[in-house]
Amino acid sequence: MQIFTSQILENDYSFNCLKHNSHFTMVVTEQNFKSEDRLQCANCWNSNQTGLHAIPFLTFMERIKEQQNSFCQNLNMIILKNLSIIDQLKVSINSIKTQLNQKLKDCEEKISLWNQQLIELGDKNSKYSIHDEVERFIQNESKVDYLLGLTRAIKELNYDYSNKIQLQLNNVMDSTQYRNCQQYLLDINQMDSDDIIESGTLIQSNIKNDVRKKPLCQVHNQEIIYVDSDKDIDVELRTSCLKCNRRNGDNLDDFLKKWESYSQEGKRYLRDQFQKLKFQVERQNNELISIRTELCQIIDKKIKQNNEMLKTSYDKQFQSIQELNYQLNHQGLKESALKLSKQESVEFCVQNINEDYQVLTSKINRILHRLDQTQKVTLQDFKAIKLEEITSFSQNNNPKEAADQSCFAVAFNKSDQIMISGSGSSIKTWLFNNGQLVEIDTFEAHDDNISCLVFSQHSNSFISGSMDFTIKIWKEKSLLKWESSQAFLEHTDFISCLILSQNEDFLFSGSYDRTIRVWKLDFRVNSLQQVQCLESHTNLVFCLSINSSESQLVSCGQDQQIILWEKGNGNQWNFKQKVEQSIQDLGFRIQFISDTQFIWINKGSKGCLCFFELENGLFIEKQNKQINLGEDDCEDKDFFPIQYNNQRNVVVIKHRKSIYIYKKEEDNNITLLSNIQIFDNPEFYGQLTNDGKYLVATYKVQTKNQSQFITMQLNYY
Repeated sequence: MQIFTSQILENDYSFNCLKHNSHFTMVVTEQNFKSEDRLQCANCWNSNQTGLHAIPFLTFMERIKEQQNSFCQNLNMIILKNLSIIDQLKVSINSIKTQLNQKLKDCEEKISLWNQQLIELGDKNSKYSIHDEVERFIQNESKVDYLLGLTRAIKELNYDYSNKIQLQLNNVMDSTQYRNCQQYLLDINQMDSDDIIESGTLIQSNIKNDVRKKPLCQVHNQEIIYVDSDKDIDVELRTSCLKCNRRNGDNLDDFLKKWESYSQEGKRYLRDQFQKLKFQVERQNNELISIRTELCQIIDKKIKQNNEMLKTSYDKQFQSIQELNYQLNHQGLKESALKLSKQESVEFCVQNINEDYQVLTSKINRILHRLDQTQKVTLQDFKAIKLEEITSFSQNNNPKEAADQSCFAVAFNKSDQIMISGSGSSIKTWLFNNGQLVEIDTFEAHDDNISCLVFSQHSNSFISGSMDFTIKIWKEKSLLKWESSQAFLEHTDFISCLILSQNEDFLFSGSYDRTIRVWKLDFRVNSLQQVQCLESHTNLVFCLSINSSESQLVSCGQDQQIILWEKGNGNQWNFKQKVEQSIQDLGFRIQFISDTQFIWINKGSKGCLCFFELENGLFIEKQNKQINLGEDDCEDKDFFPIQYNNQRNVVVIKHRKSIYIYKKEEDNNITLLSNIQIFDNPEFYGQLTNDGKYLVATYKVQTKNQSQFITMQLNYY
């Protein structure tokens, strides 16, 4: 589709020489010619001196036309791309307008019905029969009781209609079209026109080579033929013509080629930086949308709860007034009792509302604080970390209950306020506040030890893997209470590792049965469905990691292999590469720290942290970056995977008895910030909180048959 076509402004008469009234035949390309003298007819050209650089007029016009057509083609592509997004925005806005009109129309209809029912209620109850009133008086029936009942009916009517209208209004701004409009506005502001142009079909003009402006030496006014780019040369001496009698540097054409290459590299670098910035902006926008949704859900939930509380309070108030009124009617204290009952109920209601408001405010502040911390943390925020022990806590102090309290896994919910831990075949839940642990509950989960736990970052659901070969999903059914799915049994040996996709619609599990299984996950209904089984390892699978773009998966195991998997069409994963490694040893831990780089640690007595980077589509080990972690006779234990916190760019690595904390630098290298030995035993496990402030480690105290938790605070300097 062409909106704009190339059009020339001048008419045919403009291409005639004014002196000789004949058509132009040549275009002079000499630098020192005036613009009005460049176009010459045959008579003008013949009368000029020879040796001038020139191009035939018709040839020049053809090239100009090609260049202009190419320009218009790319202009059309850019305009059409913008118009496409604007059209989508227009469609979404019209859809919102239609929805809004419909919602408001529905609201108007409900208000009319509301109004009509109130009038009918008033009209019906304002009429009375003298016979009924005489009978009521004889029976000593209070008119106040009847009025209270009528007031209750009005309240219920108001509550029903106000909730319906509130729901209609809330649905307008929470619609898909509303979110689409926000995305279209973001897309049109972030559009990269350079990519559109480069993806189009361009007709490269060769006029540039013919009419390139010749740079002249400022001293001799002669064409420059050499350019010296040495850093120690004065600016005045960098260029030279033949009369300068200098032959230093590159020939002008060679220099221009170098400059063009340099410019292209700079352009690619700037584009890469722009893409990184664009990714960060999109990620923060998604976080803001998530926080807005979460806030709206919290506020809507609290409004509903407060309305329910008011309704319940009113029901109790009505019942108590009826009882008091009946008891006090004969004492002539109806009015006083009614006021007293109302006052007590109002005070109780206000107190509950204030308490709920404080809880709601606290939740909102925590969300805003989390967003603020996310925005403030940058690569340059700290250069050192010191770990400070906050607390030590025993998981089970009752030896009678401690048949097997081994803890191999710990996980935190998205707000770091709830911690779960394995406790043999059971799961313990904890409140976590500024490093302090308060045990809440213990519930049976599996038939053997819990080996893996992973918490959802979108809800309070989590997943457990066990040495009984099964996986379970846990959904919060009420405050701090979880219900389990069925046990999903596809593996035939221990579950060794679990990782979630970012959208939490897929789960990846590794096992001692030598396989990696890919599952379709739905937290809403607590369901898992195996969609793929990856079988290239020949021995136990110990660890998995997926890159941030979720295009590549890497695994390692006891078969001394590092295997790379790549996502293809239909979310199917395919074997990509057996990664060559300089250390032939089994690997316990592996982790992507960028889309193009992962790290791996071997198990042997001489531990090494190895780096692998993407080159020409394959991952290659960078032996010059290898970090020696020292030698030790003790044997390392599995579980406790490498943890990379991308908010703080911190990498936490457990190896044998020590925990190493590294900072990831801008150049993709890492710097050791802290090395701490908490226990004199390699058999310990732990987890870093999502905000990177605390590290919880646990080990089994053999003499007491219980697990000990230690909380360390990470102080960033």
